[in-house]
Amino acid sequence: MSSTLSGEEVGKLARALARAAPDPHVVSASDLEATVAEMARRARTAWPDLRVDLAAFFAHVGTHWPDGGTRTAASVAAGLAGLEVEDLYLAFACTQDDTRALRAFERELEGELRAAFAKLRIEPARRDDARQQLWEKLFVGAPRPRILDYSGRSRLKFWFRVTVLRALLDDVRSQKRSRERPDEDLLLGAASSEPNPEIEHLKRLYRKQFNTAFEEAVNALRPEDRNVLRCSYAQRMTIDEIAAAFGIHRATAARRVNSARDNLLGETRRLLSQQLALSSRDLDSMFRLIESRLDISVGRLLATVALFAALALTAAGCHGPPVGPPLDAGAGQAGTSGVAGNTGTGGTGGAAGTTGAAGVTGAGGRGGAAGSVAGAGGNGGTAGGAGTTGIAGRGGTTGSAGRGGSGGAGGSGCATQMTPTASFYRGPYGPAENESTSKRYYWVEQTTPLAKIHYVTGDAPTPTAIKHMFEFDASGPASWKFAASEQLVAAMWGLDKKIAIYGPDDTSTQLGGTVTLGVAYGMTVYGDVVFYSRDPMGANPTPGIYQWSPATEPEASLFASYTALGGDWTIGHILRATPTKLLLCDTTDVRVVDRATKTPVLLLFDNPGNKTVVDIRPARPRTLEAGVLVSLDDSTYFETGRDYYVDLSRVGAAPVDLAAKADALAGASACGTAARYNGAGVLFNRRYVYEGNAGLFAADVDASGNLSNLVRLTAIPLRHPEVTGDGDLFAGWVFNVSQWDYYRVGRL
Repeated sequence: MSSTLSGEEVGKLARALARAAPDPHVVSASDLEATVAEMARRARTAWPDLRVDLAAFFAHVGTHWPDGGTRTAASVAAGLAGLEVEDLYLAFACTQDDTRALRAFERELEGELRAAFAKLRIEPARRDDARQQLWEKLFVGAPRPRILDYSGRSRLKFWFRVTVLRALLDDVRSQKRSRERPDEDLLLGAASSEPNPEIEHLKRLYRKQFNTAFEEAVNALRPEDRNVLRCSYAQRMTIDEIAAAFGIHRATAARRVNSARDNLLGETRRLLSQQLALSSRDLDSMFRLIESRLDISVGRLLATVALFAALALTAAGCHGPPVGPPLDAGAGQAGTSGVAGNTGTGGTGGAAGTTGAAGVTGAGGRGGAAGSVAGAGGNGGTAGGAGTTGIAGRGGTTGSAGRGGSGGAGGSGCATQMTPTASFYRGPYGPAENESTSKRYYWVEQTTPLAKIHYVTGDAPTPTAIKHMFEFDASGPASWKFAASEQLVAAMWGLDKKIAIYGPDDTSTQLGGTVTLGVAYGMTVYGDVVFYSRDPMGANPTPGIYQWSPATEPEASLFASYTALGGDWTIGHILRATPTKLLLCDTTDVRVVDRATKTPVLLLFDNPGNKTVVDIRPARPRTLEAGVLVSLDDSTYFETGRDYYVDLSRVGAAPVDLAAKADALAGASACGTAARYNGAGVLFNRRYVYEGNAGLFAADVDASGNLSNLVRLTAIPLRHPEVTGDGDLFAGWVFNVSQWDYYRVGRL
């Protein structure tokens, strides 16, 4: 954006400012043109990337017209010129729905906020809540955002310092108010002996919307999903007990509980997004809290009399499978009892699969309940016929009494190629982040307050083979980063952005000391080099991307300044490296630059929907210069995002929506809806492995992003796939509602 305005533009802005003058007889628009032109130049030079309507900005400046002394045209112009226009411009931009302005505001004033927290001894557990309340007062508060009170007569940081201290003091005093009744909070559960500031804050703001959306989401669930959730949460049945009650395998029971839980959260999120004007990031934050208290919330809500009545229509208690489609694609499931008083008609046999190995015959349906004649059992599903590309046999249809048996298993056209055996590790959480090298799978297990870095070798890992690298403090609101290569493992964490680097083994010592960067964002590792973005307050050191080889260099050196890379601090939010390239992301677009020449900087991923980038994953093994996956925030796939494909050999080509490509390929295949996209994947050479609706799937991907040769890898709905350079595939799934199993799935 140019900082130079035309004469016509300057005149228009001067007239907007003059109209706000308290005494229009003292100063005219022509008297202000030179001052306005200089103020606009200063503002735009300081913040070239902010999107601000200058006419609205100068009208706002007029609400803080300089006062004092005898007014003349010269004195008014001097008073305007003396305003901290750069700070005033940034503050006004924060009210214009400009996310870059808000990020810049946080970056500039983070130090002041930390100092205020320390001065008033605000506990770490309360700081995130205090920050959110403060931001709401500043940028969203009614009847007008507090930030509009900033007049520009002093530096923004001084005004902010006073405002923060006053707001925090008010908040400290307000903590003495009585607690709200927990019985009113269906969604957020009962009160805890350890109050959670985030939970309390969400209760205050969105109690009514949460409860309404949650109840509607429960009512929208399929009957079988409501029943299995009621068994798990309201009646506190174990996975084994649910499996026995429904006559299914425990793995199927766990999968159904997890799927029902995901459906409930997804529908609640969808309904809330319609009611509340919140960003995806804010919704993600809320749902992390909801998910952590789901056992309380579901149990309380499903235990209400009204919902018990609704549940009674599908199942009286947890004593068998509800009426509905078969639970498994393999052995047939016995039908439920028929409706009382009616003669049941047997379900018809399943249709033969056109190809594939023979399926398993379905079990007969049970007889009808008491009546004049018992219902006939449903016929078993017919096995799939022999062949190579057929679909599964269809199960018997439901009679008015017994339900027909489910169909035979599918033919080899959708047969699984990998069968994970025992997991090598069970933890309370899935991988917060994961990485791979040629032979190792690294993952971060985020607990409270420490995040722990583990790794295991790819070939037949066992619990005793798990190695523990090091821990870092992941508590509080600050984001953290982790990266690994054949030579290094690094982590960046904390509000002050500490960074520590180790060798690749659990016996490695730290390379250099723990460095405090102050203000930093992205970080990645390739070989023996660590890259990180750094944007200190001021010009020393130079804001830009830095590189460091800690084994041979005592300190980091400047890779390239933001100016040389054609941007500002925003381009360093996410960094990734390939053998010769460095990828730079400003949260929406991805650019690529040659690591040796540092030029030219090219646009690799032109965001098709302007949504936030969740992750960037270059192809494995990491020695390749090939495809790159860019995952965008998507409410349908809010846990992992929606994958798009770009290729380093085709810089400038439009990104390809792999979710849409996978769905189209699935629809034309023997796997059908089971292979539809359900979560982000990973690239291995020219194979794309992704989360389908019912398992992991793989397809070939060419340089243009076209998919072909779809195969089913697993029937278990594994998540967060990662693959080593040798082709060892890792993933995991929820063993039960509070444990995560890590698997080596097989070798690609």
